[in-house]
Amino acid sequence: MSRKYSQLPPNARAIIWCAVSTTRQAGEDRASMDEQEAWALDMCRQNGWQVVDILRVNGHSRNYKDLNTLASDARAKGIDAFDRLITHLNKADFDVFICRDANRFARRASLLHYIVESIIYDCHAVIYSQHDGWITEDNMAGFAALKGYSIEKDMQWIREGLSMGRKRLFERGMPVSGNTPLSHKRVRNERTGKGIGIVVNEESKLLYERIGTLLLEGLSWDEVGKELYVCAMATTTVITAPHSVI
Repeated sequence: MSRKYSQLPPNARAIIWCAVSTTRQAGEDRASMDEQEAWALDMCRQNGWQVVDILRVNGHSRNYKDLNTLASDARAKGIDAFDRLITHLNKADFDVFICRDANRFARRASLLHYIVESIIYDCHAVIYSQHDGWITEDNMAGFAALKGYSIEKDMQWIREGLSMGRKRLFERGMPVSGNTPLSHKRVRNERTGKGIGIVVNEESKLLYERIGTLLLEGLSWDEVGKELYVCAMATTTVITAPHSVI
């Protein structure tokens, strides 16, 4: 039987889980990561729990069905939190798993069910979520069902929102990929800052005319690059804009 939170010993072993979905969030929302950890550490101090491990996911999607696949993809990006989680699940070396909410470790119902059941059934531990409260053997089935439905709907809304956003960009004649060709530039509403269209980038016009002339003369791209450099037309913008499209 899983031990309910009221039955945990004063020196219960705790794992802390902190996560955001993207590397951009990890940078811009660093406070969120640190706040998640600080809150969890405070919980441990208040209850006299031992911190076994602090697992941080500094920007990686949890929209996976399989934990091992997720761990492998995260490992390739230098994130070892999922590998360490698998080790802890195999060793069952903790009594309470602490997180901000269940979305922080799973974005698919199947993955959420697997992790919750592994923690509670296999490790005989409990989960404490800042948003969801205590999750034990008594309420696990209902929690997993409701939370699983909730996160699946969240992902559906995210996908629909992204699709709608791209459609609106297309209707306004804006790039839907997020990358603006070097030949053009975005025009923004002066009041709101919202992109309202793209126009030819006059600053790049001479560059493109020169490139076209050199290509029509039969030069290779390498030769064009050397010629532009000699003509002092290879600007810093051209050299340092790997995401721009010529």
